[in-house]
Amino acid sequence: MTEIKQKERINYLDVLRVLACFLVVLCHAGDKYVVAAGGTFHTGWMQILIFTRPCVPLFILLSGTLLLPIKYETKEFFKRRFSRILIPFLVWSILYVFFPLPGTPVFGGPGNAFTGEMNLYAYNLMMIPMNFTKSNVHFWFIYTIIGLYLFMPIVSPWIKQTTQRGMTWFLFAWGVTLFLPYIKLWFPQVWGVCDWNEFGMSLECSTTSVVT
Repeated sequence: MTEIKQKERINYLDVLRVLACFLVVLCHAGDKYVVAAGGTFHTGWMQILIFTRPCVPLFILLSGTLLLPIKYETKEFFKRRFSRILIPFLVWSILYVFFPLPGTPVFGGPGNAFTGEMNLYAYNLMMIPMNFTKSNVHFWFIYTIIGLYLFMPIVSPWIKQTTQRGMTWFLFAWGVTLFLPYIKLWFPQVWGVCDWNEFGMSLECSTTSVVT
């Protein structure tokens, strides 16, 4: 008789899974109280339910904990991971373009070159490989996961070779960067923002507009 190999259980990860599931349910159940009539928001309920927002990041952190360092060749890793998410993701994204939920259909996203309902269908379809639109906005996290899967083979060799001390310092530096958006509140030019460069990647900025 073949002996079935039992997977090792990691108790604290199981607890985090349960917590993440609970926060997801609580987050969506609270939408009724956060969004008022006319699309306005109840700031009080938003502040109360803000603690539910780590739900999806918790799932992503759990995936990283269990997948890194990668135990397969890059090709095999991509085959295993993307075969699980890409096909269902593409099928449901296409379905949501043409079959929205009952009520007023919402298509498109930011202003674009497409006008008219049929053109918005085309716009939503073409955007699926690049980014979510209002038709599949609830799949926003899939784009994040795909990006992380593509990045994992790059960071995996470093994780294999680094020491615990090196990883701790890296996480410390990463933690410091989380405060940069707050620093920008007091020092708006911390990114070197220019009139012609909204992404703030230049150290030189122009104080006058360009005359053409």
